[in-house]
Amino acid sequence: MPASGAVAAVVLAAGASRRLGRPKQLLEADGETLVCRAARAARQCGAEQTLVVVGAHADAVTHAVSSVGVRVVENRGWKEGMASSIRCGARAAEALGFSAVLIVLADQPCVDSAILSRVVHCHRGEREQLVACGYRGIAGAPALFGGRHLARLFELEGDCGARRLLRTCASRVRLVPFEPGGVDIDDAASWEAYTASVRLP
Repeated sequence: MPASGAVAAVVLAAGASRRLGRPKQLLEADGETLVCRAARAARQCGAEQTLVVVGAHADAVTHAVSSVGVRVVENRGWKEGMASSIRCGARAAEALGFSAVLIVLADQPCVDSAILSRVVHCHRGEREQLVACGYRGIAGAPALFGGRHLARLFELEGDCGARRLLRTCASRVRLVPFEPGGVDIDDAASWEAYTASVRLP
């Protein structure tokens, strides 16, 4: 049984990437797939366990993270949308005895172990039960849900993440500023913009 305050990082990588037209989890940046990059950052942030939720393209995504040392959880209801993957990962973490879940998205290429470590520290060191990154004037992922907030993840439905829950609990969210969190990969244009930005001198 994990110790009190132990954190499970849950990497969401179950989407079909319809807008992009190919699995964005498997796009490569600096010779590493986005899902592998996210899983490795999660593994190095101080969380006691890292779970990767797969769904569409499950075999390929599972293979991509096979060398990282994570636990793969299959979301058979992935067609519902992101909420189903959050519920799947949170339930798996709870079943393993964790009382806090750090939600990490596979399509935020600027997220690294440093920002994830800051979020985890706010939970452990400052005893915060609801921590989120702040960018573009919003609270969003990566975000940590602990204590009674963990159970609220099970109530999410449809093709939405936990941002609505963060808005509902805005007064209780500990924000960690992280403007690069606003970079996410949804389609070909956003991927081209990102790759162009990292090629700049």
